[in-house]
Amino acid sequence: MAISVLATQELKVREGNKAMTRRKVNMEAKENLLTTMGMDGKRWSEEFCKRFPQCEVDDVLGWFCNAIMAGYDRGRLAEKKEL
Repeated sequence: MAISVLATQELKVREGNKAMTRRKVNMEAKENLLTTMGMDGKRWSEEFCKRFPQCEVDDVLGWFCNAIMAGYDRGRLAEKKEL
């Protein structure tokens, strides 16, 4: 979803302020992807394998689940430190 929007917007980027426009498009696409995919490791794995078809969903599923939980744990630890 968000990636196809990114690809479409990338094609529309013209000469001139090209680097800044591309950076803004990339940031917006990342925000959309995070909102869309959330913390679902299976969805992240499937989306990843669409871009890298040589990988199997089952092979990358564990990696994505671990990465998501590591980020979650890090966020929780930061919350505890703020208290």
